[in-house]
Amino acid sequence: MSLHARADAAWHDALRLPFLTQQARLLRLELRRAGAPLVPEQALVREAVNQPFEITVDALSPDTALPLREWLGTPATLRLVGPDGGLRPWHALVAAASHLGAEEGLARYRLVLVPWLRLLEQRCDAYAFQDRTALEIVEEVFADYPMAHWQVAVTEPLRRRSLCIQYRETDLEFVTRLLAEEGLSYHFEHLDGEALEDAAHRGQAGHVMVITDRAAPRRHLGPLRYARADVRVGARPVDGITAFAARHAVGPNAVTLGAWDYKQLAGIAAQAASAPGEAELPLLEVYDGAGQYRYQDRTQAARAAALALDALELGGLRFDGEGAARVLAAGVQFELHDHPMLDRCYTVLAVEHEIRNHLGESPADRPGPPGLEPGSYRNRFACCLATTPVVPLPRRKPTAPGCQTALVVGVSGEPLTTDRDLRVKLQFPWQRGVHPNPGGLHHDSPGDPTGNAPGNEQSGTWVRVTVPWAGANWGAAFVPRVGTEVLVEFTEGDIDRPVIAGQLYNGEHLPPYAAGEGSGVNHPGVISGLYSHALDGEGSNTWVIDDTTGQLRMRFLATQAMSELGLGHLIQQGTHGAHRGPWRGSGFELATRGWASIRAAEGLLVTTTARPQQGASVSGTQMDAAESLGQLKAAHALGQRLDETARGHQALGLASHDPDEAFEHVIRQIDPTRDGRYTGPVNGQVPAQARPGSREPGDPVERFAEPLVLMDTPAAAAFTTPATLASFAAQDQSLAVQSDLHEAAAHTASSVSGRTTSLFAHDGGIQAVAAHGPVSLRAHTDQLALYADQEVRVVSVHDEIHIQARERIEIVGGESRLTLAGSDITFACPGTFTVQSAGHHWEGPAHHSVQLPTLPRAVNAPLPPHNPLFTSYDEQVVFKDALGFPINGRLRYAVVNMADTTQSVEGDTLIRGEVERMETPEAHPLETRLRYARFRFDA
Repeated sequence: MSLHARADAAWHDALRLPFLTQQARLLRLELRRAGAPLVPEQALVREAVNQPFEITVDALSPDTALPLREWLGTPATLRLVGPDGGLRPWHALVAAASHLGAEEGLARYRLVLVPWLRLLEQRCDAYAFQDRTALEIVEEVFADYPMAHWQVAVTEPLRRRSLCIQYRETDLEFVTRLLAEEGLSYHFEHLDGEALEDAAHRGQAGHVMVITDRAAPRRHLGPLRYARADVRVGARPVDGITAFAARHAVGPNAVTLGAWDYKQLAGIAAQAASAPGEAELPLLEVYDGAGQYRYQDRTQAARAAALALDALELGGLRFDGEGAARVLAAGVQFELHDHPMLDRCYTVLAVEHEIRNHLGESPADRPGPPGLEPGSYRNRFACCLATTPVVPLPRRKPTAPGCQTALVVGVSGEPLTTDRDLRVKLQFPWQRGVHPNPGGLHHDSPGDPTGNAPGNEQSGTWVRVTVPWAGANWGAAFVPRVGTEVLVEFTEGDIDRPVIAGQLYNGEHLPPYAAGEGSGVNHPGVISGLYSHALDGEGSNTWVIDDTTGQLRMRFLATQAMSELGLGHLIQQGTHGAHRGPWRGSGFELATRGWASIRAAEGLLVTTTARPQQGASVSGTQMDAAESLGQLKAAHALGQRLDETARGHQALGLASHDPDEAFEHVIRQIDPTRDGRYTGPVNGQVPAQARPGSREPGDPVERFAEPLVLMDTPAAAAFTTPATLASFAAQDQSLAVQSDLHEAAAHTASSVSGRTTSLFAHDGGIQAVAAHGPVSLRAHTDQLALYADQEVRVVSVHDEIHIQARERIEIVGGESRLTLAGSDITFACPGTFTVQSAGHHWEGPAHHSVQLPTLPRAVNAPLPPHNPLFTSYDEQVVFKDALGFPINGRLRYAVVNMADTTQSVEGDTLIRGEVERMETPEAHPLETRLRYARFRFDA
C-alpha cells in the first residue's frame, strides 16, 4: 500500500474513533509530514536557564508504520491550553522518534523534541577566531545554522579576545563555554502569531534563544497565587502554586582571581567576597591564580571575580515549588502572593511540566505518571530571588592535547614578519580557508566561506618564541621565518595561549648539516652549529662545531667578503655543505676578502711563545710577556754598552738608551716589577696569580701600563710586501741586534736625518764602497775632516787625483809646509829643499782659475737647538693639469728664497706633481721656477 493510501485509511479510521481528534484537548501536537492523525497522550517538558529544553511526547495513531525517519529535524509544536482558553506553544525540532508498540489497532509513538541549539552538539570543529568578543564569536557560529534564531539582551561591554580557538569541541560545548566565561545566561522563548509567521518566512525556528547578562531585564508574568493543593475550583485544583519552600546550602563566600601579564610584567588580580550573613562561616575562598594574559587590566579581573562569585552564590539560596501554573517558563520572573512567609519576586531557573491528555475510553489507554490524572497538568520548578544575579558556573576549557606543529606566516612576499618582541604569526594544519597549509582544506561553511586560514599576516595573533635565555636587553634572539615549521606548546594546556617551543626540519626544509643515511656526506653526524641565510637567500652566516675524534674544530664564516675564523683542526669545507674536505692545517686562521683591523685600547701582545697547559687551560696571565721583557732588557744593556763606547770615541751616543729615556720607558710599562702590573682590585677581585700548591695569592697579574703593541717570537720573524713598507715614529726609533744587522736595497739606499748623522764601529772598521759610480763626501756649510790614528791614503788606481780649493791649499808634514794661496806658492822648511828632476824648465808667469762645483744650499735655515723638526712655516707646490689632476712624471723645478737668492733648491717633482716641502723657522718669500714659468709666493 502506498503512503498516500495508508494515510487516507488512517484518517478514515480516525473518523470512526472520536478520541483520535485534538479538538477540546488539553495538549495538542502539530507535526509536519505526520502522514496520519497523531494525538498526544502525555508529555514531559523540561526547560531551564542555560540548558537546551527537551520535550518527550507519547502520541497515538491508527497507522502502525508512520515514516519516522522523515520526521527527524522537522519542526514540531506542542500546545498547552491555558486556564483562559489560550494556547501556550513550545516550538522545537524532532530529534528522535520511536515506535513503542501497538494495541487494539492503535500505535503508540514517542517523540523527543529539542531546540535548534541542540543541533550544535552534532558538529565538532577546529577554528581560530581573532579579535572578537564572545558574542561576536557566538553569532559567527550561529551563522552556520540557517534556522538559528537568537536575541541578545546584554547591557555590559565584553572584552575583545585576540585569539579564541575552538579545538575538537562541539559547537554547543564551545558556545556555552564562551557564554559562561563572560557571565552570560540564556533561555528560550516561544513565538506565536505574527512573530511566528515572520520567523517562518525567514526560515528561522519558532523558538528564540535569548542571551542575557546579570543586569538585563526579564519578562515578568505578574502575580501568581499561592494556594494549598486541596483547594479546587470545581473538580480541578487552582491554576497556581501549591508548594513553595526555600533551600539553603553552604558554598564558597569569596573568589580571588589572578593572571600574569607578560607585557606589563606584572600580575593582575582581583577579589570578591559575599556580604556577611547570619551563618558564622569561615572564609571559604575559591582561588584561581593561573592563566596567562587573562585580563587586560584590573577592571576586567574585578568583573570576572564578581561574576564567579555570583555564579557560586546562585546555589546558596534556591526556592523549590510545585503547582499548576501553566505560564511558568525558564528565565521569566513572577511575584508570589498569599504565601505566609515568602511573598517576593522570583526568577524561574528551571521548570518541569507534566501534561496528560484526556482521551476518553481509549482501548489503548494506560496509566500515566503517579498523581497525574487524565486531562490534567502539573509542574515542579526551581527559582531564585529576582534580585539575585543569574550567572552560569564557568565550564572548564578543554586542555590542548600536547604539542602541535604549525607554519609561520607573514606578509606576502616577505621572508620575515615580526613585531618589537620578536613574535610571529602561525597557521595550524587544521585551519581551513582560502589559503590553508599545503595539503589543507578549504572552508565550505555557508556562513563563512573564507574560513580561518588566510595564509598571511592576518592569521592568528602574535605568538611568543621560546629562546635559551632572555632578559632585559640581553639573551638569545632569533625570529622564525615565513614558511618554516615550528613546534607549538600551550601555556597550562590553554589552546588560546600558544608558545613556540622550537623549529623543525621537514621534507621541504632540510637541515644545513645533514648526515647519516641518504645525506651524501662522509661522516655520521659529527658537525653541528648554527647556519642562517640572508633574507634574500643570497649569502649566509655560519658557526660550525666539528666533534670528530682527534680533529676538533670550530668555524665562523660570513660570506659577506668571505670573512672567516677557523680554530683547531682546519679542513676544507664548502660554504653551504657538510662534507669534510682535506686537511689544511691546525691552530688559528683568520681570513677575509675585505678589510681587517685589530684594536686594543689597553695594549696588544702578539707572541708565538707557547705556555704550558694546566688541565683544560694554560698557565700564566693574558699579558704575560716575560720572554719579550727579557729580550728588551738584553737589547737595552747592549745599547748602553755600545753607547758608552761610542761616546768614549767622541761619536754620538744612543740617546734613547739613556736612563729614563724611550727604551727604558717601554721596559717600565711592561715590567711587572715596575709599572706593568695591576695595583688595585679589578671588578672586586684581587689581581694576583695563583701560587703553585697554595691558596694564597702570589705574584701580581701583568698588564701594560700604556697601550703598547708588543710582538714577540722565539723563532724568526719576517715582514714582506711586493709594494712599499712604511715605518714612522714621532719620537725615537731604536733598533738593537744582538748579532749582525744587514740591510740591502736593489736600487737606492738613502738615509736622511734632520740634524746629525753619526756612524760608529767599535771593532772592524767602516767601509764605503761604490762598485760603480763615484763616492762623495760633502759638508755644504762647514768643514769636512778626515782623521786617522795612522796613515791616510788617497789613491787613484786608474785616473787622477785633484785637490782644489777656492782660496788656499796648505799641506803640512812635520815642520815643512806647502802653501798655495791666490797667485802664490810658498814652500817652507827648516832643512833642505830638494827638487829631483831630469830637467828644469821655467817659463814666464801664468794663472788658471779654479772651477769648483756649486754646493746646494737648502732653503731651510739652520734650526736652533731643541727646535722641533717641523717648523712654524712650510710650503709645498703641487703642479696640476687643466682638468685639475696632479701631473705624474718628473718635472724639473727650482725654488729660490727671494730674501736671500743664494739659497735655492733644484730637483725633480715627486709623485703626483709634488715639489719638496719647504720649511723655515721664519717667513720668507719663495719663488718656484718650472722651465719657462715662475710662481711667486710671498710670506
